[in-house]
Formats: sequence, C-alpha cells, structure tokens
Amino acid sequence: MYDGYGTKIGYGDSAAAEPTWLAKLLSLTPGQVATAAEMEMKPLDSTSMHVERTPGSFKDTEPHQFRLPHSAALLTALTALIGQLKYWTIERSDGSGKHGWGYLVNVREGELTADSMATLEASLRASDAWTAYTSDGDVHMVSFTQALAAGAATIDLASLTDSITGLTVNGTGMKVVRLKITNSGDNALAVAAGALNGYNLRTADSDIDIDAGDTVDMSFENSQVIAAADSTLDLVGTGTDSSTWTVWLQEQD
Repeated sequence: MYDGYGTKIGYGDSAAAEPTWLAKLLSLTPGQVATAAEMEMKPLDSTSMHVERTPGSFKDTEPHQFRLPHSAALLTALTALIGQLKYWTIERSDGSGKHGWGYLVNVREGELTADSMATLEASLRASDAWTAYTSDGDVHMVSFTQALAAGAATIDLASLTDSITGLTVNGTGMKVVRLKITNSGDNALAVAAGALNGYNLRTADSDIDIDAGDTVDMSFENSQVIAAADSTLDLVGTGTDSSTWTVWLQEQD
C-alpha cells in the first residue's frame, strides 16, 4: 500500500471527457491491470454501460484498492457507481498516471486513520488494458515495493518501475531530492550506497537505518547526479523482508 502523496482519482463516461475528480487519495494499493494481449474482447452493448457487458471483464485480476476521506455525499456517489463501466484516471502529483475502463466492485466505510480521520475504502477493477502517461514536470515520483533475497537487495536508480503507473523511469542525469521508505518487515533494515556503482544521498554517505515497522521521510540537497557509476543503493536486512519506497527524482539543467 502506498500513501496518496497528492495522487487523485476520477472517472468519466469516455476517454475524451474531463474526469470528475474525487477527493485526494489517502492510500492506494495497486491492482493487476490487463494487457491487450491478455484481453478477450467482447461486444459492448451500446444501450448499457453495466459491468455485465464490459469488454473482456477480466474478473480474475486483483482490483485497485483505494482509501478516501469519508463524507456522506461521497459514500452515496461511489455506491451509485458500483458495477457501472466508467473511464477511470489515477494521476500522481507529478502529472504522471494511468487511465482506462473499469468499474467499482465495492465501497465500504474504512478504519480510522492514525489521526482519527473517518475513511471510505473502495475496490476498482480494470475491464480493459490501461494506458500509462508521463509527467511534463521536472520532478518524477516513483513508488514500488522492494523485497530482500537472503537478506539483501540492490536498487538501481537508473531503472525504477512505478507500481501504480507501470512506467519505468531512468534516473540518469537526475538527483534524488526526497525518499520515503516504510520498513514493512519484522526486522531492521539498513540502506547504504551500493558496493558496485554506489550512489550517495548525502555528500559523503547514504547510510539510513530503519527499525521494523518504521517510516523515514527525508529530503536531500547534496545528493549526487545519477550516472552509470553512481546509481545503486544496497539494502541489508533479514530473509525476504520487504519495504515500500517512494523516490522523488529531479531533472537537472
């Protein structure tokens, strides 16, 4: 699951329509989206946009799970959308995102947040292959989960794939300006410049220690420009523990 970080979600009756934007997301767990090759396209009855007649349905995939601030009006609006085929857009704060046809499969009142905010939780299932689009801005935000293998892993900042949009960002020529890491494992996690082609988040070192269950959110002013010889971070922990990452990369003039 990823914090919303300014990500928004909206829907419309066609790909050309301006989305009706919902409240900013509190969190999003990306689901599985069909590729064109996986889709078995079925006729769409133009007189009905109900889910029973969606092209392909793709009901075996996991839906996107998202959480929004609770309001009675939003609960009513989302409940009315259950089973209705709409063109959905998930857009990140940096302008990148993905869009495609899908439908809500359920809406429910969620748990309170840590600061006692009431929430709504909804599940959105893709019914067609979704299209990713890139940002026009100079800061790129990439979110992903990194699992360890035998207690170790390496992240290459020159090739990061976003779990929400599916886009791969080549950070070469950019700098890391912010990192948010949640240690989802049961043991401590250490982050450092890679042993091979290591990248320094600070002037001289990149060491970050994160206890089990903790989150760090750090900004950097003196990070290196990512290059072939300066692009990796090494993770050391235990077993197959995992962590969720959001990396902000800024283009350089």
